[in-house]
Parts: sequence; C-alpha cells; structure tokens
Amino acid sequence: MTETIINASAHEHADLIPVRMCNELVYCPRLFHLEHVQGVFRHSADTIEGKGQHERAKRRGSRLRVIDDEPAAASTIDDLFALLPRRLALVSERLGIRGEIDLVEVHDGSVVVVEAKRGRAPRTDAHRWGPYELPVRAWPADLAQVVLYMALLRDHGLPCDQARLVYRGSHESVVVAWSDHLERFVHAVIAQARAVALCEHAPAPLVDSPKCPGCSLHDVCLPDEHNALLAEQAARAAPPQPDASRDPALPPAATGDADATNTAPQTLEDHEALAVAIGVPANAPVRRIVTGLEPRSVVHVLTPGSTVRKDGDALVVEDRRGGIERFVLPEVAHLALFGPVHVTQPCVQHLLRQGVAISHHTGAGRLLGTTAPLLTRNVGLRRAQFRVVDDPQACLEIARALVVAKIRNQRTVLRRHRRGLAVISDAVLGGDLPHWAGGPDPQVADARRDAQGAVAEALGRMQHALAAATRAVEVDRLRGHEGDAAACYFGALPAILPAAWRGELRGRSRRPPQDRINAMLSFGYALLVRDAVAACGRVGLDPMLGVFHTMIPGRPALALDLMEPLRAAWVDTAVLRLIATAGIVRDDFHCSLAGVELSDAGRRAMIRAYERRGDEQTTHPRFGYRMSYRRLLELEVRILAKVFAGELRHYTPMWTR
Repeated sequence: MTETIINASAHEHADLIPVRMCNELVYCPRLFHLEHVQGVFRHSADTIEGKGQHERAKRRGSRLRVIDDEPAAASTIDDLFALLPRRLALVSERLGIRGEIDLVEVHDGSVVVVEAKRGRAPRTDAHRWGPYELPVRAWPADLAQVVLYMALLRDHGLPCDQARLVYRGSHESVVVAWSDHLERFVHAVIAQARAVALCEHAPAPLVDSPKCPGCSLHDVCLPDEHNALLAEQAARAAPPQPDASRDPALPPAATGDADATNTAPQTLEDHEALAVAIGVPANAPVRRIVTGLEPRSVVHVLTPGSTVRKDGDALVVEDRRGGIERFVLPEVAHLALFGPVHVTQPCVQHLLRQGVAISHHTGAGRLLGTTAPLLTRNVGLRRAQFRVVDDPQACLEIARALVVAKIRNQRTVLRRHRRGLAVISDAVLGGDLPHWAGGPDPQVADARRDAQGAVAEALGRMQHALAAATRAVEVDRLRGHEGDAAACYFGALPAILPAAWRGELRGRSRRPPQDRINAMLSFGYALLVRDAVAACGRVGLDPMLGVFHTMIPGRPALALDLMEPLRAAWVDTAVLRLIATAGIVRDDFHCSLAGVELSDAGRRAMIRAYERRGDEQTTHPRFGYRMSYRRLLELEVRILAKVFAGELRHYTPMWTR
C-alpha cells in the first residue's frame, strides 16, 4: 500500500487536453501518460499546497482584477466581464485544449494572466525544449502553461499579450510576452501531447534526473528501478546496436531534461537499445526515491455488530456496547471488516472518493470481496495482461520465477531457524550446570540433533525441487515441483517450533485447518490475499486472472500468484515469532471435530503479528535499499505490470537472504 491514488473521473470535454497536463508533458512525457492516459494521480506536498491555493482563490470570488492608472470606461470593463466566464474554465475546440485560470488582471483594456507557483524561479533564462529556444526566466513547463492560457483567452477574442508567473519560493515575478515563437512552441506541445496520448505504452522514464525525487508519481513510475532492470536485461540479451545516424546523447523522452517534441520508444527492443545508448550500467546504483514505509495503516474491525461511520475528518468505529474508537481518515489506508459489521453510506462514499478500499471477511478471516474505487482508465495494461495470460510460454516464464522465489524464501526461513537451533544456549541444554549436577541433558541434545537433521534433509530435498523448477517446461510440472518443495517445508516446520507446539503441526491442512498452527497460517494467508488484491487494484491489474494458479470462479488467481514468494517471508515468519514470544496461547483457539479456528483474542493477536511483520523493513537484493514488506508487495506488482506492458522482458521476484 501507499498513498491515496485518485483515479481520473469522466469529463464532458474528455477529448480535450487539459492545460495542466501539457505542463506535465513538458516536465516529463511519462508523467503526462500516467496522469492523462492511465488516469493515475497522487497528491504530494506541492500538489496539496497548490490545491489549497486554488481553493482559496475560488473562495475569494471573482478571478478578474482591474488595475488601471486611469480607469477605463465602464462599458469596456462591462464588456470584459461579459466575455470572461465566471470560473474562467475555458475551452477551445480549435486548439483542442481546456483549462481553468486562477487570476487575470486588466491593464489598459488588455487581459494579463497571473499564475502562481510554489517553487523558485530559475537562475537563468537559457532554456530549451526540443528545437525551441526559450529565453525566458521561467521553467519550460510553467512557460507552456501560461502561454496556453494566453492562447485560450486570445481564442475567445480577448486581447492578451502578457502573462505573469509569480514564484513564491523566491518571491519573484516573471513577465512573459506573447510572441509568434512562443505560439509555435505551444502548438508543438499540443501536438506532442496528442501523440503521446495515443500511445498504448508509457514513454521511457527519465534517467538519473533531478526531477524524479520531487515527482508525486515516483512510486508509480519507478524510474531508477525500471532503468536498472532494463539495463540488466539488455546486457544479458545482447541488444541490437542503436542507429548510428541518430544522436544517442539526446534521447528525447529519457534524458534528464524532458524537452523533446517526438515520442519515446514504444517497443521493448527500442527501450533496451535506449538503455545501452544512454550508458546505463547493468549494476547501476538505485537512488532511494521510492517510499520505504507505508505512512498509513489498515483499520481492522472484528467486533460483530459494530458500526463504522464518518465524523468530520475521523473514522469512528462504535461497538454494540457503546465503545468508540476514532481514526484520522487521511491516515487510513484500508478498511477491513470481519463478520457482521455495518458501514454507513456516507462513510463508504468518502472512502471511495479518497481511493481507500474496503475488504469484507468472514469471521474466520476468509476474504469475501472488496468495495473499491473504479479501475483506472489504463485499459491498455489489462489488455496486455490478458494477452500474456493467453501465451503459455510467457505464463510459464513468470510462473517459474514466482515458484523459484517462493522455494528460496522457504529455504531461507528454515536456514535461519536452523542456525537458531545450532546456537541454543548451554543454559537451555543444561551445559552450564556443574559436573555434580549431571551436565547437559542427553534427551534435549538428542532432540536438537534430530531437529537439525530434519531441517537439513528438508533443505537438501527442497534444493532438488528448486533445480527442477528452474528447468520445468510446463506449468503443470512446475506445480508438481512447487508441491514437492511445500511438502518438505511443512514437514520440517515442526522441527523449528518450540517443543510445546511441535505436536500441533501435522502437515498443511485448510478449509478448515485441523490444528492450531494451520489455523494461524490460513488466517495470515487470508490477510495477505486481501493486501495482494488491493495492490493489484491500485496498479490497474485484474486480480482474478493469473499465470500460475488455475482460474476458478471467485478465486483471485493473480493475487495468489503474487503472494507466493511472500508467504514464508511475511506470514510464516510472523506466526513463528508470535509463538516464540508467547504472543498467543493454546486457549486462543476454538477446537471442534470440524476443525480449528482462532478465537477473537487469537485473531487480534494474529493481526498484530501480521501488521508488525508487514511494517518491518528488509533490504531489496537488487535495488539495495530497505523497504517494508507491505511496500515490497506493491513494488512487485508494479514490476510485474511493466512485464505485462512489455516495458521489461523478464520478471524476477524479490527473495530474502
């Protein structure tokens, strides 16, 4: 999970390009595609402050201000007021753009556009966008925006020959005068915006650009991660040499400056050739741009009969006895409801508007469904997903990578706990007792050796299954190797449990679980399925259509695929720690002939353990930075989406060391 992603809504002038999007195009063509074509938008500090400035401007009322040393005739001013729409939401069918202007001034019968920016003005007026020299002390993206506003006003018949950019960060005002050169510049911007809008795939990310850290969508774009993986794959695949007639030093949409008028490469081969041309090394360090921790949290409502409602900026949970808990709405990432819980309609609508999904579980934790915002407009990504799923060879390659990562992570869990068995203190074995007290207990030492032997045998057999999985040529055979490794893993798992719990686990059982360990695992896996489904929804993938799990009605196959490498690293480790720290006791379960399920206290303990593990950070083996497991899940979904979209050739899931 991550910050709220707001999906673009329908607009009566949807075919017209917003002026604000033209600003994004000049800043970065990929950002334009993500926001305008795919409909993804996320607030940052800059956008929140800008939104506040726009709202304050609306509350001030009129957006036209008359400033004249000598007041013009009343009829002239009245005519100007009549020509200007009240909200200054202007549309030009001829130009193919639309926009909303914050403020205009009238000087001697001429209209002046005033646009305020949060940042600082550039120190120089030497700027360039493609073939256009821009000798104005303003950033090219800001310049394009105000000149387009001027073009809108002029298209409505208003005399507008000047605009003013106010940079609040440096307390400077920059005057922009209309010229034929700037008119040609903005027409080129509109032309490129239309060309990029027709592209099914997003342009290539910028390379090592200083623009990326300040971008609100860097967690979605993943520029450094994308380029690093692309360079590795290009190095392995020996990509074709770039065309010698083309200047490789200035790839338009991938250099640090996004000033280009042509579109970015659209095929995977073009992207790989571009990675070679711009000199991205295969082992290039990845900047820490992506957020490592999720600042928001999941709200779980487990008490039957509770009511969830909205009260101002707070999410209020009230149980049947009148107990109330309050949560700040901007800090809620997801709402999970277990059993019979009521949610008011105003609360549901507010959460959907903010991009917060609601998951509905049975009392035992099984996911029944989700209430989520409409999918993004990125239909092209889902079409690409369907095409990949229809390709058996592509499915096999992705499924093989998922299974290999899963087995590796399972082996890591066993290896870590085997080291723990090897270093059990002498105090536990009795080795610190004096000679007359009898010394180490031979039964305890024998039990330790047996446990180590069982784990070592399982590790060896799992290594064979891992090697076989890498050579699998059919998905069905791959499922068999995955099943063999899982049987070895769960067969050795009792050996690393505390002695009091070893008799509880008798292999993997579910629907319903037949022992306490399986009850905890099944509940934890249900929570992980929920998070995987939510991550697929945020990225724009269909969680029901996977590459490894067979499609069964009602089963989120892709979510199950994506959670495979994280089962052991996230859920199994959370269960092992919960047991080792006595965070749960045997009385926290309901046992019957039908099976075993967690009590209310047991569910709460398991949720706390799951959320704690999800917030723990681990080092990504390729990118080198630390991220929480919750953020890693979404990162994996976004990388898989790049493979579906054809931006990357191979999918390599994350594994722990």
